[in-house]
Amino acid sequence: MARQEVQFSRTYFLNTWLTLDIDVVGQSIEQNHSTIRYVVAMERRDNWNDNFYSHNGQLTFTINNIDVGGGGISWDIRSHPYSSKRVIIKEGTVNVPHNNDGTQSLNWSLRYDANTATFNWGDGEVVTLNGNSGLNTIPRASSISAPNGTIGSSIPITITRASNHFTHAIRVKYHDINQVIANNVGTSFTWIPPMSFCNKIPNANSSWATLVVETYSNGVHVGTKEITITLNVPDSVKPRLGSITLTDTHAKASQIVPGNSFVQILSNIRVAFNNYVGAYGSTIQSFKAQIVNKNNLTTSNGGLLGAMDFSGSYQIVATVTDSRGRTSEPVRVNITVVPYHAPIISFDGTRSGANNTTITLNRSIKIAPVIVNGRQVNTMTLRFKTKLLNGAYTNNSGAGGTWTTIHQLLASNANLAGVFAADQSYEVVGILTDNFNVSSEFKIIVGTEKVVMSYWYNGVGIKKIHERGALDVGGDIYANDKPIQQHQLTNHNGTIKQATGDWNNYSETGLYWGRNLANGPHKTHEWVYMRVTKYDSEGKWVLQEAVDFNGNVSGQRVKNGGTWQAWNYIYTTRTAPQIMQAFLSEDNYIEYKWGAQYDMNTFKKTGLYFVGSGKNCPCRGLMLVSRISGNETAQVIFDVDSNKVYRRISNWQNGVWGAWIS
Repeated sequence: MARQEVQFSRTYFLNTWLTLDIDVVGQSIEQNHSTIRYVVAMERRDNWNDNFYSHNGQLTFTINNIDVGGGGISWDIRSHPYSSKRVIIKEGTVNVPHNNDGTQSLNWSLRYDANTATFNWGDGEVVTLNGNSGLNTIPRASSISAPNGTIGSSIPITITRASNHFTHAIRVKYHDINQVIANNVGTSFTWIPPMSFCNKIPNANSSWATLVVETYSNGVHVGTKEITITLNVPDSVKPRLGSITLTDTHAKASQIVPGNSFVQILSNIRVAFNNYVGAYGSTIQSFKAQIVNKNNLTTSNGGLLGAMDFSGSYQIVATVTDSRGRTSEPVRVNITVVPYHAPIISFDGTRSGANNTTITLNRSIKIAPVIVNGRQVNTMTLRFKTKLLNGAYTNNSGAGGTWTTIHQLLASNANLAGVFAADQSYEVVGILTDNFNVSSEFKIIVGTEKVVMSYWYNGVGIKKIHERGALDVGGDIYANDKPIQQHQLTNHNGTIKQATGDWNNYSETGLYWGRNLANGPHKTHEWVYMRVTKYDSEGKWVLQEAVDFNGNVSGQRVKNGGTWQAWNYIYTTRTAPQIMQAFLSEDNYIEYKWGAQYDMNTFKKTGLYFVGSGKNCPCRGLMLVSRISGNETAQVIFDVDSNKVYRRISNWQNGVWGAWIS
C-alpha cells in the first residue's frame, strides 16, 4: 500500500536507509476494523560501512495513535551476510477500528533515534517518517424505506443493503408495541399491520409507527436504522348500530294506533338506540335520528322527534358516531303518520215548543277519521252545559252523545234537556271530545223569546224581553246609517287591552295592542294590533290574528294542542288600517290619521283614530274622540310607546282646546 524511506547523512551511516512498509492485509465487517501490516528495516545501498557493524537505537512508532512498537532496538550487521543489504528491525500487524458508518483513514508516525547508539567511532543521528492514507469503507447497517399505509392492508418494505451477504430483522414500534415482524430478510418484505393496532388509537383515525431494520453479517449485528410512517385506520372500521325502538309518548295515541304508526300533531316519537358499539376500542359519542326530509330530529338516546304537523308515509334514519368521528351505517325504519285535526264544533240555537221554553240546537261537528286496518277507530263524544247569563254552569244531558263509527254530523238538530224560561237568556257551551282526549268548545247565547218591545221599570227591550241595562236590543243598532259594533269590536267592555311581555301569554279571546312584545309577528318591531280567539276552555286551541302597522304585514298563527305554531305572513300593498278593517269589520271603525297633514284640533267627531306626527299631537297612539255637546269635545290618546294616557277637552263656550294632561 505504501513505502517510506529516509537516508542517514552522517559519516558512519552513509549509504544506509531506514524504510517503512505499510499494507492493509484484511478487513472485518463484523468487528468493523482493518488489519494493517508494517515492516521497519535498515537497508544498505552501495557500500556498507563495515565499521557500522552493530547498533542500539531508540524507536517510537504509532499507527492511528496506536503504539505498535518502541523502546530500544538492537541489531548487528555481522549476523547478516553483506550480500543481504537489508536488516528488519521491527515488523507486525495492528487492527485499526473504523467509524460507526464504516469510514476511516490511516495515519502513522515513526522516529528512530541513533544518538543512543554504541559503536566504535563516529556519531549518531535522528530520522523520522510520517504519512497518511485512505482506507476502504467497511459496509455497515442497511437502510429501510416504506410508504404510509392502512392497518389491515399490505405495505411494501424495501431494504437497501451495503453487502449482498447481509441479512436483516425488521421490528415495529407502535405505541406500547415493540415486536419483530420479520427475520432473515434480504432486500424486501411485505407487511400487513394487524387490525388490533386500531385498538391503540380509539380517538384518532391515524398514528405514527416506527419501522426498525437490524442488519446482520454472519449472524453478528452490524447496525440499526429506522424510519417513521403513518398508519391509517381503514374506512371499514365504523361503529355499529343494531336497531332502534320507536315509542309514542302520547298515551292515548299509542293505545289506539298500533306498531310504527303515529298520529299527526299528537304523537311525539321517542327513539331508543339499541345494540350500539364502537369499533376497535372506540366509544359512542353521539346519536342522531331524523325523519327524512323533515326537521324532526333528536341527538340523544331516548330523545324526542317532536310534534309532526304532516301525515303520510315516512322513514326514520338513525346513526351513531364514535370517538373517531366515524358514523355507523344507518338504520332505517318506515313509519306511517295518520292524519289528524282537533275536533271541530259549531251550532246555533233557537227556541221551540209551544211556550218557547225548549232550546233546539242545529249541530255541525267533526273529528279526524283515524283509520286503522280499514276501520275508523276515533270516537266522537259531544256534551253540553248551560247557564243563565249571570249564573253557574250545569251539565245538560240533551243533544249530546257518543259515536264510534262516524266522524261527523252536519246540520243535525237535537233538543237540550230541560225547560228554559222564555224571559231569560241562556249561555250554551258545547264540548266535542275525541278518542285522544282532545276537546274543542263552542259557545252561543240563546236570547229570550222574541217580542217587538218589552219594558220594565229599569229598562227597555227591543225585539226581545228586557233583561239588563237601560236598553237591551236583540239585533243590530244603526246610527247615521252605520252599524254600532262597539260590543263586538272591543272585547265586550268597550276597551282595547294593552298587552305586555310576550304574545305567547295571550290566549283569552279579545282585542289587544302592544309594542315589541316577544314572539309577535314583528317585521319592523313596531306596534301590533291583535285579535285573539280561544276555542276551548283550557286554552290549548287558540287563533291569533295580527297587524304590524309599520310593515303593511298581517299574520296569523294557531296554538295547536297547547303549542304555538309559526307565524304565517301576508305581505300586502294595503295599508295597515285597511288590513285591520278587513280583520275586524266591514265599517270604518278605526280611522288611520297618521301624518303631519293632520291637526288634532280639528278632530271633534266621535270615533276611534290612530294618530301620530300631526299638529297638536302629544304622542302616537289610539285616540278616542267623544263629542259632548256644542263646542265641548273630549280627546283621550293611549300612547303606544309608553304607559301614558293623554287627555284634554275643548271649551264649551268657544271651542278652544285646553292643554294636554298626562
